[in-house]
Amino acid sequence: MLNLRCEQINRSDRPYRTHHTMEISDSSGGGGGDCSLSLPSGFGKRPWLVQAQGTQALSFVDISDRSLHTRAIPDLQGKLCLGCVHDGDWLLMADEITGDSFLFCLSDSSKVSLPPLREPLGHLGACVVLGPSPANRESAVVIASTEEPEESFLLRCHPGDEEWAKLTIQGLHSYILSGNLVNCAGQLYSYTTFGFWGLVALDVIDGGATIQARANLWWERPWDASSHKPYLIESSGDLFLVAVSYHGCHPYNCSFDGVSVHRLDRDRATLRKVEGIGAGRAFLIAGRYGFPCAAVEGVVQGNCVYVVLPGCDCERIYKLCLDDMTISLQTTLPHPTENLRGGFWSVPARIRAEYKESDQSIRRDMEVSVLNNFNNDEEEHTATISPWLDLPIEMLELILSNLSLVDRVRFQSVCKEWSLVSNPVAKAKAWPWLMHCIRQDGECKMFDPLHPMEYALKKVGLFDTDVRQAFRFSKDGWVVVFHGSSDHIFAINPITGDTVELPRLDYWYDFTGMAFSSVPTSPDCIFVGAISSPTGDWVRVWTYRTNREETTDDEGEEEQEMCWDDIAFDTSNALFPVARNNPVYFRGEFYFLGQRGNLAVFHPGNIVWRVLDKPEPIHPNLTVNDEGKEACYLVELTGELIAVFHRSANEPPRVLKLDETNMSWVEIEDIGGGTLFLDYRASMAMPSSEVGHGHGDRIYFPKYSEEGNQAFFYDMKAKKYSPTFYSGKEPMNCVWFVPKLHVDT
Repeated sequence: MLNLRCEQINRSDRPYRTHHTMEISDSSGGGGGDCSLSLPSGFGKRPWLVQAQGTQALSFVDISDRSLHTRAIPDLQGKLCLGCVHDGDWLLMADEITGDSFLFCLSDSSKVSLPPLREPLGHLGACVVLGPSPANRESAVVIASTEEPEESFLLRCHPGDEEWAKLTIQGLHSYILSGNLVNCAGQLYSYTTFGFWGLVALDVIDGGATIQARANLWWERPWDASSHKPYLIESSGDLFLVAVSYHGCHPYNCSFDGVSVHRLDRDRATLRKVEGIGAGRAFLIAGRYGFPCAAVEGVVQGNCVYVVLPGCDCERIYKLCLDDMTISLQTTLPHPTENLRGGFWSVPARIRAEYKESDQSIRRDMEVSVLNNFNNDEEEHTATISPWLDLPIEMLELILSNLSLVDRVRFQSVCKEWSLVSNPVAKAKAWPWLMHCIRQDGECKMFDPLHPMEYALKKVGLFDTDVRQAFRFSKDGWVVVFHGSSDHIFAINPITGDTVELPRLDYWYDFTGMAFSSVPTSPDCIFVGAISSPTGDWVRVWTYRTNREETTDDEGEEEQEMCWDDIAFDTSNALFPVARNNPVYFRGEFYFLGQRGNLAVFHPGNIVWRVLDKPEPIHPNLTVNDEGKEACYLVELTGELIAVFHRSANEPPRVLKLDETNMSWVEIEDIGGGTLFLDYRASMAMPSSEVGHGHGDRIYFPKYSEEGNQAFFYDMKAKKYSPTFYSGKEPMNCVWFVPKLHVDT
């Protein structure tokens, strides 16, 4: 059981000081005067996003209309914002030269003096106030160290103290506090990901700090520590941990592929997963801080998590919806920031979300326009209009040629006469659909982008479990699924239900990209996954062959050796930072597109990795800090390699074809009427003959409109996005998938 004790600390007899300053200037034309008049209209009535612009001004973003308001506050001029407390209404400010620090209240401009900070400001992380209010002299201000110092520590003071007390954390050993600090029911909490994964409760006693209790998260360990971010949020006396996982080079162009919410069970010292946070509440997260907020119609949607991250072209708010497990985004600040240290939400006390026990397990089923069962377990439908029964086979085949794949599946179930049409799906045109899971209930959704409709794929056995799955690749009707953890991998045909279990990995690695050569049931199928260092001076490739030679055990029984081969390559002489996309199996080799825009080839037969001298890199001067600011994809289309580079809404995708005669990239304006379906997990290309009229020369991305009735694509002919780039939503766990109703061998 967790001890919720947090003892008071002796403080100096120095008089408590609170200053008030009402003069605030408006850089957009307003003068000084009363704070309530100088702050943006509506501030304090709904949640706002506040961003420190260096040491000169604060930017206020009204998320109801995303308007930007800049204010220069005299008391904050030349000071650095270190963090925020009490739902973002109070700021911790410091002078970078003198170390002088104070707390500043945005709503009434009150100012509480604190002792000078002697530690390097770059070593200071999240802050919190223990007590009813920063303006209360009994409260204590606590600041955590960042990951930079060799040893974690806390700084603590009371208003009126002459010095900050530096508290070494006993029992932390090599662990580092990597999460924010939260005061919940009188106990101080943080999160650590070094050596121990989970929540820690801290006692601040007699000038020291001790880990008092822990709550493990081993069963929810992320695929890769670098792609996982935990946030702690206190709401109505309960402590929540929001675990967000993403793909991509953080923080630019992140692709979220999962979010889970856990509530602390103090009696059992465990974090228990909850399905939602309630229709009347949302969590707002920016930088190191997260706050609860009541749902506000047209502004904040309930049962959602809002996360602020920089994009290539602007600052973005990502809305992670727990109802249907989708992500949507909107722009905020017009210029991206490299450092989100000064970014935070300000949530008025009157709209702080109240939590109801009945909201804990809230679970909504997403409504879809069309709901079908691919598994054909429904009762047969009998035609009621007799003339249809007498149609000749030739006419039935003509009707069939114009039906979608789903209707072809159902065709023979209409009546006995229609069942005489042989193999109705054999000649069906199959193009990629967007497959995604909302929850682990054995059901997947299938979104058809060319005829915007969504279908339900029921009773997929592998997904009918409480263990999380993540899609990682798709080809030839098969999907690679990471099941439960990053070392447990399956290949599954979701339509037929056929499953191939791959060997477990020896390490907790998440491939930058992976692929296989042929269908997993083929005896010569080869699986390949790869990662590289950020600079590209080394590359590691994992391979698994389904036709491994059989070995004999001690009892003479034949058994098949099942394991991955792990090969490391020194690429310091030919730097190749592997981009986050799938390699392409092309003419017996796996082709990898690098972040710099060059190619590397892995030959699975002789286990050779080579970086090609040509084509020359698109970005020869790319630095580590630039990686991730541009997404890139590689596909094969009618025997040619096509690369696509996509940066932001302000720029169209760059499409390049590999000219094999000169071994150079050639930028092209169209793709011969073909269609591309792009995503970092699996990208596909379809020639014009397979996608039908009206869909050629388009580039589809894995998102669709809020209503679910329009796919998102870039039209190469019209040179525009449809719908607009910052609209619609994207399933967090999805993959492009071509449905196939038969098993290949």
